[in-house]
Amino acid sequence: MMPSLNGRVTLILTVNDPESSARWYAGVFNMQTVSEYTDPATRARNIFLREPVSELDICLRNDPDSSSNRFNEANIGLDHAEFLVEDRSDLDAWVRHLDALGVAHSGIKAPTYSPNAMITLRDPDGIQLELFWVGRQTT
Repeated sequence: MMPSLNGRVTLILTVNDPESSARWYAGVFNMQTVSEYTDPATRARNIFLREPVSELDICLRNDPDSSSNRFNEANIGLDHAEFLVEDRSDLDAWVRHLDALGVAHSGIKAPTYSPNAMITLRDPDGIQLELFWVGRQTT
């Protein structure tokens, strides 16, 4: 029998300043701090956040021994995190929300090669995030 997943996702993101990033994610995605922990051995700081509607979990982690200070999706690893929205009109609401917060974003992009649409933005460490609507082709 094939093992299954329950559909929930937790993103663990390494950031420069977990407190600052936690404020940003709380403001942009209405996330709430669930717990905080600093590992006494490594001094790594962890802040766990949850979005109450979708129950998306994000752990913002700082590794004091990290040699890098800026995200680059061209490196091996994460390219971007994509958050799906239900309707195309949700993207319009996201534009208004991001604009009200002063968060830089791409605006709504609708590529000619697909019926999908998206908004791209970056968190304080440059991690690329995308709000994505899966368009439905009519045939």
